Amino acid sequence: MVLLLPRRVTAPLVVLDNFNRTDGGLGSNWTTLPGGAAPQISSNTITSAADGVDRSAGWTTDTFNANQYAEIQADFSTGTKFRFVKIICRASTAADTYYAFMFDTTNGYTIRKNVAGVESLVTGSGVLADGSVIGGGLITFRFKVNGSTLEGFKNGVSAYGPFTDTSITATGSPGFMLNMEVAGTGTLSLDNFAAGNL
Repeated sequence: MVLLLPRRVTAPLVVLDNFNRTDGGLGSNWTTLPGGAAPQISSNTITSAADGVDRSAGWTTDTFNANQYAEIQADFSTGTKFRFVKIICRASTAADTYYAFMFDTTNGYTIRKNVAGVESLVTGSGVLADGSVIGGGLITFRFKVNGSTLEGFKNGVSAYGPFTDTSITATGSPGFMLNMEVAGTGTLSLDNFAAGNL
């Protein structure tokens, strides 16, 4: 007979937010990231005023590993207005620093780094169009940062990358950013955030 001794299995950290609460700020789990304004809840989703202002937040209640993912559902209605969403990993709440998987209505996908407020594409990342996002309803975008490997996903399938970058190594926080310009038509709303350690 083989005696099996009990052992403790540590579950990976996972956080969830469906934004189903009173209109207004995100609450105590979130911190507005440097260089942007605070996102707002409206009718149980995150929406952006059409003012061209970046609205961003990182989940700061929990401590994450450097290897982390973030995801959020985005709904880009049809229209001509420039809009974007960034899914963010390794964000610093003290400096304007993070990695991001971005979709915007002009260019499509990019993977970016923002280091102390200076934003650029990671090496190898150009732009990749995806005409199915605008008017496609709620789409789940996920961004994974594992070591120096960065990859973006759409509805569970790799959409862009992987690329390699070593500029940001600190653990930081997962989060998101959205922006909607003044001119044109169209809306952008976000829902069902999730993040965790890899």
